[in-house]
Amino acid sequence: MGIGIIYNQDNATADEEVPGTCVFGSSLQTVDDQLKATLKRDKKNSELILRPQPSDDPADPLNWSPFRKEAAYLSLLLGAILVGVIGPLLVPDFGNILAEYKISLTQVIALNGWLVLTYGISSFLCVSLSDAMGRRPMYLASNLVISAGIVWGVNAKTYRSLLGARIVQGFGMGAYGCLVSSTITDVFFLHEQGTRVAIWQLAFNGSICITPIISGVLIQKLGRPEAFWILFVLAVLALVTSVLFLAETVYDRNDGVVTPVQMTDLDSDSKYVHDSKDSAIVSVEPAFKIEYRSNTIIPSQPMFTKSNLKPWKPLRYNTKEMITAMYRPALTLLSPNIMYATLLFTTTFTWFVQLSSLYSTIFGAPPYSFDSAKIGYISGISPFIGTMLALVTAGPLADRSARFLSKRNQGMFEAEMRLVLAPSAWAMQSNTLCTIWSLPS
Repeated sequence: MGIGIIYNQDNATADEEVPGTCVFGSSLQTVDDQLKATLKRDKKNSELILRPQPSDDPADPLNWSPFRKEAAYLSLLLGAILVGVIGPLLVPDFGNILAEYKISLTQVIALNGWLVLTYGISSFLCVSLSDAMGRRPMYLASNLVISAGIVWGVNAKTYRSLLGARIVQGFGMGAYGCLVSSTITDVFFLHEQGTRVAIWQLAFNGSICITPIISGVLIQKLGRPEAFWILFVLAVLALVTSVLFLAETVYDRNDGVVTPVQMTDLDSDSKYVHDSKDSAIVSVEPAFKIEYRSNTIIPSQPMFTKSNLKPWKPLRYNTKEMITAMYRPALTLLSPNIMYATLLFTTTFTWFVQLSSLYSTIFGAPPYSFDSAKIGYISGISPFIGTMLALVTAGPLADRSARFLSKRNQGMFEAEMRLVLAPSAWAMQSNTLCTIWSLPS
């Protein structure tokens, strides 16, 4: 095709798309014009075909009002910030913890090590259970567990008690660590996802970077329990927004009626026009005369209904299917693509955790003898700058490059088009080498 991707015209049809491949524009010559005209399109850009195609059900998250979508997204961002703050909260205080409890460096690092381990376990469980129970109960449970762990941390008087609090906090982080990207794809269309994923990553990674800067000052001036109490306020806010705004986003679009645009043939050229301000569908004239059914314009659904505020909905799977859902995520590691992405993320995350654990040891001892506030500055400022640079580049570039390459590819989107930003990983590798080189000095 337009950018060197081979399209199988003999076997592929418009109804049988290759996984990760979809019609994204109106210039695709291999798809019948009448079929393209039946697809629902963006209200602001009639050339942009909506992916995934929304159903005619008002309960479909893709059909939510813009305000309701952004309110749910705000809840996700608050949860991401909460989870990002928990990990590095105690990093500037590691030196004081070591002296206060008279423990070894290994035991101090374990405060973050066990948190990350339980975070990984809970992420695995949340992915599996969300397929059967939905995403909403996972978020609500995570908020409750995090809140309980924070209160435990406030009242921890011994090392073992503080370690127990960190383990509980780690278990509560799972949903916001693994389900946010899936929730974004549940609620937003393909062309809207890149920027929102980037903002979510900014909220998560940015809070990780900026937390040591703030927590170092708070712990030094107020104390460790007070820092936990401030975090508890954020946890309560995240819980309240989850209860009110974050309704269930798992939706089986096969159960919803998708009403195609009805057409009759005419002979002149096509021209796309908006049919209604409230409809995501545009009409095509005069090449095809569009006749809408009565349920084409989808009425908005109230945000605060009894069904939306329920903690969970009936289970979608029976016991056998739930057991299958538990081990299905592990099978995805057999895919080379998933394995590569897993190694890339875990390497980056592990490197960050390792460095965070060493800041207090290196800079808290002579000849530096930095206090908690200064250690927080060192551990947070440079990563935060890098995160901000990623925000202004990764998200917008991901969306715009996908649209540009799809247009060059005759309107067909390919999953590989998201890889154009992969060379940015080279910057991380070069920075890693510089860090290793500077450590001995």
